[in-house]
Amino acid sequence: MDTATSQSEQVREELRLRTQRITDSRVIIGEFPFYAHISSFRRKTPALQERLARQMMHDGKKSVAERVLYDALTLIGQQTGHSPSSVLALAVEHTTPLLELRGVAASGGRSLRVPTPVAPNRAEGMALRWLINAARKRSKGQPMRVKLAAELTDAAKGQGEAVKKRIEQHKDAERNKVNAHLRTTTV
Repeated sequence: MDTATSQSEQVREELRLRTQRITDSRVIIGEFPFYAHISSFRRKTPALQERLARQMMHDGKKSVAERVLYDALTLIGQQTGHSPSSVLALAVEHTTPLLELRGVAASGGRSLRVPTPVAPNRAEGMALRWLINAARKRSKGQPMRVKLAAELTDAAKGQGEAVKKRIEQHKDAERNKVNAHLRTTTV
């Protein structure tokens, strides 16, 4: 009787642990969060990954965008050996602009470009948009997951088209700093 009871307790405990592993959002294999299947992606995805998936979406096909992002993050984990979520965060950090140019009406009906600080939420959105557009412009014929993984790893290193766009935007802001006294809004 004792062996049968202990075996049934072991089975119950194993089932409980297995269920907990599937439902726990912090289950990690290696350094990458494991998603049991793509439909649970939304529940277990950090906010930055969720926002990137929404930005990538075409024609309301969110599950396709999530799958592409998931595959790209898996590729990043395999190629770099680092945590894909940390590579993504670093790529966004390197791409996030601090300043942008806004048009301000000046006297005589003309418009001047004035450098203004970017709100953090808008800056992150711009960075994600630039990363996605740069990935889409990469060599034709490759799947989007490969292009996205390559652009994210390049951006994490401080290279790539998205980082160049940020640098160019900051240079434009520097060129137009003469008009900074016309800024009326603050962030």
